[in-house]
Amino acid sequence: MNRVAEEIAMKPLAEVAGQELIWTQPKFLKRAFQLLAGEEVVATLELAGAIRPKVVAATAEERWSFHREGVFSRSTRIESIESGAEVARFEENWRGGGTLTFQDGREYQWKSVSFWRGEYGFVGADLEPVVRLRTHGISIRNRAQLVIEPSARRIPGLGVLATLGWFLMLRPRRRGAH
Repeated sequence: MNRVAEEIAMKPLAEVAGQELIWTQPKFLKRAFQLLAGEEVVATLELAGAIRPKVVAATAEERWSFHREGVFSRSTRIESIESGAEVARFEENWRGGGTLTFQDGREYQWKSVSFWRGEYGFVGADLEPVVRLRTHGISIRNRAQLVIEPSARRIPGLGVLATLGWFLMLRPRRRGAH
């Protein structure tokens, strides 16, 4: 899984913060996604399986697997593929938002960051967005713009924020809200 990420030399996300970044699905029938900065791939996300998908995300810095857990899959454990260690955990609330907590105690809230609910993102303790995602209308293929705020350039775990955010946007309930 995530053979694409293994074959592509990617630029670190910090180097493309502030640029237009687009999550896209290159092949309609394959649940594999690429985050593009222009024509350059800077992150990937692959889903395999229908009921409890196996999810693998990658950036230049690291690769992770996402594991849905708990009753109604309200919790997502994020593990480093290289070490197998848990790096963060996302706990979803009943309103569709939730809290991402890294092992060092840093927390980010996943929530709607626009009045019309067309844009979601992770916000820090200061309630300012660090990563925002906006869908691009109704499309056969999944597609969204990702904005990495300039202040987020040096945040440890930026790749987790960018890839987990896209994973959360892909969920059927969230897609219907746009």
